[in-house]
Amino acid sequence: MAWEFSVFAVAEPFHWKTKSAICAVLTATFVFVLAATRWGWLKNALRKNLRFRLVFFLVDPFFALILSALASYFDIFKPSTYSETATPLPDWHTIFWACVWSFLAAVYVVVKFAAVAHKEDEQTRSTALETDLEKERSAVVALQKQRDLLNLILNFIRRTIGFKEDRLLELAKEQKITHSCLVDALSPQRQLHLIRDLIFEFFYKRETSGQNHKLRLGLYQLDPKRAGQFDIVMAWDGATDSCFSRKPQNQKYLNLLDPEGVQSKIVQAYQSPADTIVLVQDCEAEEKQGTFRYWYPEQKQHLKSMLAYKHVFSNRADAIVLMMTSSMNSFFREENAEEFRLFLKEMLTRLEMEWILLEASKRIDPIEGGAK
Repeated sequence: MAWEFSVFAVAEPFHWKTKSAICAVLTATFVFVLAATRWGWLKNALRKNLRFRLVFFLVDPFFALILSALASYFDIFKPSTYSETATPLPDWHTIFWACVWSFLAAVYVVVKFAAVAHKEDEQTRSTALETDLEKERSAVVALQKQRDLLNLILNFIRRTIGFKEDRLLELAKEQKITHSCLVDALSPQRQLHLIRDLIFEFFYKRETSGQNHKLRLGLYQLDPKRAGQFDIVMAWDGATDSCFSRKPQNQKYLNLLDPEGVQSKIVQAYQSPADTIVLVQDCEAEEKQGTFRYWYPEQKQHLKSMLAYKHVFSNRADAIVLMMTSSMNSFFREENAEEFRLFLKEMLTRLEMEWILLEASKRIDPIEGGAK
């Protein structure tokens, strides 16, 4: 077997400087370039074609065996197996097997690299799918909660009109209907109290983990007789409507024109856009931060959490602020603010209609005898 010398060799040339080594490098380079140009197709085939994937990865160990066999049987890269000649002649047998070995080695490297890349790609896709699945689950849970909330709101709405509907159906059976009978059947004052009680019930029946707490509801409106001054027009704590302090020294906290600025969350809500919820999850914590103020020291004992909601009448000429307070810390949570807003928007819209009906009924002229 001839010992082929590189044209750059001077003395004792080694085999990796021969033409065989150069051909082997060129062969490997060709394989790598081909793999690089077809890398996208290869990844796509590995991902989508199960049969191709199985064959591709099963040849991995066979390549290693073939490479070892070629290198050991033909002693391709051992200079001691070559005989020196007078002139450097190429041994085509050696060049051929060197190229074969290089080709298989390059393919083996591509296979191993593709296996690692495929595994990483699948892991990335798996992670992405898990993230998307988690988002889908969260969306389903959110939709279920929204559906349950809408069903709950619908149930409360039905209850607001159920009693009125019964009264009107009874009225329709009468032969003669007087204005007083009609007003009594509509009974806006009774409806206002019903809506108030239903709003109270909605919040009172929320999960409290067995903790007892006192809940209070108050409706505030600007007093037409006192500029910029709020007055409480309706209140309820489940037992009485006299559950809020009316001390004169506290009136400044309900004044829009107070020179010291906003003194209460009620005023803050009123000065906000329509359908705004001002929520205080922890009154004591916000007091320390300077974003909440108690009206008097004893208030700390029963005011732990609160919310205020502004509803603007459809004529845009008036507005009311509903306030809810709880003696339980973190009873009103920021995470539930949107749920509270949707419920209060629906209920106060109906309260507004009853309010308007009540004011209109006060201006009805008495009709003697009645009408058919």
